Amino acid sequence: MVKGRDVALGVACFVLLFLVVLMITLLSLYVSRPVAQDSFMITVNSYTGLVGAGGVRSQGRYNIAVGDKEIVFRRTVQTFSTVIVCFTADKISVPLSIAVLFENQGDLLIPVILRRFHTEDNFQASFQAMITSAVLRSCGNYTVQEFYLQRSTVAANMETSLIARIQSNPNTAVRVNQLQLTNVALPLEIRNTISSKLSVQQQQITALNSRLSNLINANSTQIQAQQKAQIIVIQAQNNATIVTADASAKKAVIVDLFRQRAMAFGVAKTQLNLTDSQLADYVRGEILRTSTNSIFGV
Repeated sequence: MVKGRDVALGVACFVLLFLVVLMITLLSLYVSRPVAQDSFMITVNSYTGLVGAGGVRSQGRYNIAVGDKEIVFRRTVQTFSTVIVCFTADKISVPLSIAVLFENQGDLLIPVILRRFHTEDNFQASFQAMITSAVLRSCGNYTVQEFYLQRSTVAANMETSLIARIQSNPNTAVRVNQLQLTNVALPLEIRNTISSKLSVQQQQITALNSRLSNLINANSTQIQAQQKAQIIVIQAQNNATIVTADASAKKAVIVDLFRQRAMAFGVAKTQLNLTDSQLADYVRGEILRTSTNSIFGV
């Protein structure tokens, strides 16, 4: 009875020890690994070649099985900068400095980058070739002058073309956010020609503005002169009206005066029973009597 109990106790101890050893062994098969906020992590098993058994891992801490290789991708915006020599619409070679801002798309890292291209370097080489091809296709749509004077418009059109091409290509795992045309290295003689042309245009604009200013001033002077002339004419008309009215009033007074004198002389002729000759002598005498000035030759 005691012997059987000892055997059972020994078996129980053995089982417990086995479980402890098994647990330690299992725990040793996994390693805890952190994933930063700005990163994606994917595992590839070194023994089986299994890709992404745990999916795409983002920020956090994860247990990684022994034999799994960790592949880390950037999660934040990245920049690809390069210089591309392109030919413009007017057949001139122009080096363009560009910068493309892009970011990885987590759900496409496994099917595109790791399964089609196997490594991120292989994918980046393909992606950069697509950028170069898209820019070269766009270059032929613009002249040197447009690159020089309308850089922002040209860059925006190139950006639209590049984004459309990337989105339509199944072999891309990134999203393009922006294309910047950071420099247009025009040949010196081209820059000088454009600068001279712009200088001439500016001089023409300045001359036109000066002419317009002179015309405005001349028109203002003419308008002022016309206004003054109108004022003078109005004043002259007013003066003429006043003089005419005054003359008419004086005329009426004189006419009335002579009319009254004529009536008086008529009455005198009748009452005195004078002949025309006698009346003439009477009038002459009356004039001499009432005159205030000396009269000679009478």
